[in-house]
Amino acid sequence: LDTSAIAIIDDASFKTADTTKSKTGGRSADVVAEYLEANQRSPHSLDAMINKQLNDALYERLVADAKKAGNPSTATAYLNVARRLKTSSTASLEEAERELLNKNIAFYQDLLERTTTDNGKADIYYELAKNYDLLTQKDQSIAALKTLATNYPNASQITEVRFRLAENAFATNHFAEAADYYAQVLENKNSNFYDQSLYKRAWSLYRISDFDTALPLFFSYADKIWVKTSKTPQESEALQNALDVISLSFIQLDGARSLDAYFEKVGTKFYESIIYNRVAKTYIDKKIYKEAAEIYEAYIRRHPFDPEAPELSSAIINTYDLGGFPKDVMLAKEQFVEHYNAESTYWKQASPEMRERLSPTLEGHIVDLGKHYHATAQETGQIADYEKAAKWYRAHLALNPKEEDAIAVNYLLGEVLYAAKNYPEAITEFEKTAYSYNTHAKSKDAAEFALVCYQDWDKSLNDLEARKGIMSQRVASTIKFAEKFAEDKNAAIVMQGLIQYLYENYKDYDDSVKKHSVDIEAQVKHIVATFPQQKSSALLLQGLTNLYLHFNDHESAVRTAKALLA
Repeated sequence: LDTSAIAIIDDASFKTADTTKSKTGGRSADVVAEYLEANQRSPHSLDAMINKQLNDALYERLVADAKKAGNPSTATAYLNVARRLKTSSTASLEEAERELLNKNIAFYQDLLERTTTDNGKADIYYELAKNYDLLTQKDQSIAALKTLATNYPNASQITEVRFRLAENAFATNHFAEAADYYAQVLENKNSNFYDQSLYKRAWSLYRISDFDTALPLFFSYADKIWVKTSKTPQESEALQNALDVISLSFIQLDGARSLDAYFEKVGTKFYESIIYNRVAKTYIDKKIYKEAAEIYEAYIRRHPFDPEAPELSSAIINTYDLGGFPKDVMLAKEQFVEHYNAESTYWKQASPEMRERLSPTLEGHIVDLGKHYHATAQETGQIADYEKAAKWYRAHLALNPKEEDAIAVNYLLGEVLYAAKNYPEAITEFEKTAYSYNTHAKSKDAAEFALVCYQDWDKSLNDLEARKGIMSQRVASTIKFAEKFAEDKNAAIVMQGLIQYLYENYKDYDDSVKKHSVDIEAQVKHIVATFPQQKSSALLLQGLTNLYLHFNDHESAVRTAKALLA
C-alpha cells in the first residue's frame, strides 16, 4: 500500500491575489493579467533574456505597488501575484518582499489590539497566518490558525482553517490531532474540503489503530467515488488505496467475523463480494491461507445462492492448494459438491447457463474425490474409506457422464463395494457394468467379478437359509454369464462350479433346487450344442448327471447320461 499517495487534491492554499484582485484599486493587477495573457500568445522564439527582463520589471513594479498599498490585505494580494512570476513557489524571498511581509505582520498585530469584533479579529489572524506562511514561518502560521479556530469557531474561514490544521497535523504524524480536526471539517458537508477530509480522517484513525472508527469512513469515501461515472486519476488511485486499507483494517480486527459483523450492520452492498474477495487476497499475499479460505467461506454462508458463490468456492480449493493443505483441498471439494450438486437447492434455483458452467467443475471434483478416497482406503484398509469412495463414484454416475467414463467409474464402484464387503451392491454394480452398456473391454471381467462376489457373499453367511436365499440370484447371474460369453472358456467352468456347489451344499431336492436344476440343464444343453466336441461339454453333462443322481432324480439323470453318450 502506497501511503505516499494519500493526498487526492492539492493542499489547501491561502486565497490568492486572483480572488482579491478587484479590491486592490491599483493598475498593477490589471497589468499582470494583460502581461500573462500576452505572454501566452507570444511565439516560443521570444528571446529568453528579454522574457526574464520583463518578468523582473513587472515583479519590481508589483513589489513597489505593495509598498504603497493602503492596507496590509491589499499589499499581500500584490505580493501573491508577484510570487507567481517566480519560477518556483519555493524560491528565496527577496529582501523587499520579506520586509513588506514583516511590516504586514507588525501592522496586523497592532490592528489586533485595536479591533473589537470577533469577525475582525478572525480576519486578522487569518491574514497573520497567511503572511507567516509566505515567510515560510510554519510554526507561527499554525499558531495563528489554532488561535482563530479556538477563539472564533463561527469565522467565515473556519472550515479552511480547520482543514489546514488537520493537514499540518497529518503531515507531522500527529494523527489523533489530525483526526479531530478533519472531523470538524466534516461538519460542513458542502465545503470543498469534505471528500479530502473524509478520506484523510479515515487514514488518521487507521494510523492510530482505531480500525472500527476508520472503516465506516473509508467505506463512505469509497461509496462517493465508486458511483462516479467519471473519476480523476487521483480519485481512482485513492479509491484503490481505500479498498486496500479496508482489507488491512478487517485483517487487523478479526477477519471473517469482523466482515460479517460489518455487513450485518450496514446491510447488503453492491460491492460486498468485492470486499470479501480483496480481504481474502490480502491474506493470500501475506501467505495466510487458512484465514483467506475462511473469508470466502464467510461470504458463501451469507449469500449461499449468489451467482458468484461457485467461483468463491473454487477459490477456497485453490487457496488450500496454494498453501499446501491437501486434506483441506479434499474437504473443500466435498463441500463444493454438496453445495452445488444436481440434487442441491443451489442447482434447483440456478439458471441453465449456470448449470452448464457448474457441470464440468462438479464432475472434476467428484472424480478427484473418488480417486482420493479409493487410494486412501487401499492404504488404510478401512471399510469406512471404501464407503466414502463409493459415495463419490455414485455421485459421478449421477451426472450421466459419457458411456466410456461411466463404464470405468461403474467398475471402480463395484471394486470399492466389494472391498467394503458390501457384496449385494457390489454385484449390482458389476452386473450393471457387464450387461447394461455396449460390449466393452471390461464386460467379461465385471461379469466374472460379480460371480466372485456371490462366492464370497455365500461364505460370509453362516445361516443355511440365508445362503439359500441368494441362490436364485447366483444361478441367474451364472447363467447370464454363460449366455453372454458363451464362447469364452470360462463359461463352462463357471457352470461346472455352480453344479458342484449345489452338489456339495444341498441335500433336499425341494422345489427351488428343482427349478435351479432345470435352468442349469437348459444352459448346459446350449453349451453342448454350441461346442459338442469340447471336453468341457462332456464334463458339464457328467456333472449334471451326478447332481441328479445325488437328488435321486433318476429320470433326469438318464436324460443327461444319454446326452453324454450321444
